[in-house]
Amino acid sequence: MKNNKNRIALIFVLIVFVLILIARNKKSREVRLLVKSFEIVNGSIDQLGFQGGGSVITPSYKYIVNNKVYNGSYSFNLYCKEYSSQQLSVLLTKKIPVVYNPIDPTISQILLKERDFQKYGQNYSSEYRTLLRKYFDCHE
Repeated sequence: MKNNKNRIALIFVLIVFVLILIARNKKSREVRLLVKSFEIVNGSIDQLGFQGGGSVITPSYKYIVNNKVYNGSYSFNLYCKEYSSQQLSVLLTKKIPVVYNPIDPTISQILLKERDFQKYGQNYSSEYRTLLRKYFDCHE
């Protein structure tokens, strides 16, 4: 009886592990597709989510491709400082670049950090530098 319970628990853990691997592989595939072929539009953050007492930010964003509105989200750590939703609310009015896959526009990423701009070979223009570096790249 005990061996059966252990076997069932082991099978359950293995199934969960395989599902996690599949999800990570799908995300990696989407990122590879996006880096390989993308177009860029201006989008906007429409909601700011926080986890971990404010150190993890999860902005939801929207962008328009061929007159259709798409939504995405992006999650990352703010290692240098915790901001309140009120402090970050200034971002809700700004147009921010979004890269998307032209074949499947649901695959997208908003460009918030300097490394995001570099990853897609985009200029981190002065228009975004001051605002985004303050909140997302740990510069005042």
